[in-house]
Amino acid sequence: FGLGAVKGAGGVAVSAIVEEREQNGPYNSIFDFCSRLSGRVVNRATIEALVRGGAFDVVHGVDARAALVAALDSAISIGASEAEDRRVGQSGLFNSDAEESDTKEVEWKLPDVTPWTKPQVLSQEKEVLGIHVSGHPLDDHSEYLESWCSHSTPALKEVPNGREVVVGGMIASMRITVVRNGRSAGKKMAMLSIQDKSGKVDCVIFSDAYQKYAELLQQDEVVIVVGKVDRSRGELQLLINQVMQSKDAPLYLAKRLELTFIEQEKSGLAKGQMELVSGLLKQAGASRVSNGAKPAEVVVHINTAGHVATVRSNQRVVVEPKLLHQIGEVIGRNNIRLVSMGSN
Repeated sequence: FGLGAVKGAGGVAVSAIVEEREQNGPYNSIFDFCSRLSGRVVNRATIEALVRGGAFDVVHGVDARAALVAALDSAISIGASEAEDRRVGQSGLFNSDAEESDTKEVEWKLPDVTPWTKPQVLSQEKEVLGIHVSGHPLDDHSEYLESWCSHSTPALKEVPNGREVVVGGMIASMRITVVRNGRSAGKKMAMLSIQDKSGKVDCVIFSDAYQKYAELLQQDEVVIVVGKVDRSRGELQLLINQVMQSKDAPLYLAKRLELTFIEQEKSGLAKGQMELVSGLLKQAGASRVSNGAKPAEVVVHINTAGHVATVRSNQRVVVEPKLLHQIGEVIGRNNIRLVSMGSN
């Protein structure tokens, strides 16, 4: 059943693969696989689908999938030749003497090719299996999505109409259309769905916002969007007014930057640190405001022997990754806290 779930692997081919494995043991390489199965029963398209779905990972590993596809024609040719030698009763292309055994080692080596990227691996799995099995496209974005999104897609069902929310995920589908009437007639807008690990939500982005964020609106891209919940057409949808890459969320969604300075008794350490950080804040990110980044307020906590004094700075700052790194080198990353728009 497992092999049969792979798109492109027919019932006859699957039966032959399983029967050969049960009779003569597990396959130890793709070359071994090709030498033991008839190409008329298990063809190239079937083998490639199995590779893309991860069926050979137990033998060669997930990073070898690109090399396996590159080696497929060679594997089929070598396997067919060895199978034919066995059929006609010859000693075989690779016999047991040392010299020819070395030849087998060289012939059967997988080519040195660049492994598929994680998104490529996951995309191939989705195509032939209908699901992701070696990971999820959102795994690398989890930190940003969990920190900056106000709701998961299923939680939107409980949100009142008109409420602004922050949602993130992969663009699972998108359809671009042209506005026919009104002041935006002739301009493009888009209908799309955004999928997180829990579900998905249908979204609309009207022409003004579409023109601003069109380059980010690509199939399978991971984005964070700001929009309003709308049920005016019956089904819940999100009216998007802002789109960003997940890594850029702090630039646009940080409401408050909280910094904690720990003063050791009579050391004056905190004072020196505050002077350094003040300089960094003055230099930071003003140029990004013109691109839509929103300055966050700065709150300073001074911890002296367990007593904490809190001061709100008059200064606001755009929260760039470089700035966080620089401040972290002064006071430690664990003494920096970012508060998003959706938090208190």
